[in-house]
Amino acid sequence: LLRDGTIGHVRHVQVGWDNGGPGDPGDFWRWQRATSGDNIMALGILAEAMTRWLGQPEAVTATTRLGAPQRPGPRGPITVDVPDHVLALVDFPDDVTATIEMSARINHVSSDHATIHGTDGTLHVDLGAKQIDLVRAGTRETVAIRDEDRAGWTAEVDFVSAIRGGPPGTLTDFVTGLGYMAFLEAVHRSAASGCRIVIEGDAS
Repeated sequence: LLRDGTIGHVRHVQVGWDNGGPGDPGDFWRWQRATSGDNIMALGILAEAMTRWLGQPEAVTATTRLGAPQRPGPRGPITVDVPDHVLALVDFPDDVTATIEMSARINHVSSDHATIHGTDGTLHVDLGAKQIDLVRAGTRETVAIRDEDRAGWTAEVDFVSAIRGGPPGTLTDFVTGLGYMAFLEAVHRSAASGCRIVIEGDAS
């Protein structure tokens, strides 16, 4: 839809992501940087998708917060050092801006979503409902998604295949991964310094 110019030139994107709810002890590794690296909740996988939509991020201004120092683990509470709240203002190519709010501090009052505003309309992507609505000229319609454009979750299968010398996956190659890691590092640097961070280098 973006490639076909359905909403004209993209100008701004708003993303809301609710990572709240009871902690799963099996997810303990996601809350420790020693095992999860620079990723913050689901920010890495969101960055992958946004790069496919908008190109590699160029700069970011971010604020993070670290909440309760412990979360449930498989053998009792574990100490956490991964933030449970992030707000980011991101610059993308072609003068596109995006705001991202991802938080474990909110109470599941709305579905995860990305709203993409263009010069000729808006796409509202409801990630929980797996639905896309097109808002244009005062009307709102649900976009039909073809079965062949829907895919299941294959991240772990793709990873194991890649390290065993098989197919590297269909969506995220090494260069894409490098780009989103640069973005995640910039988020941490911005939050620590209170400054806008330019993402150095060209991942392409």
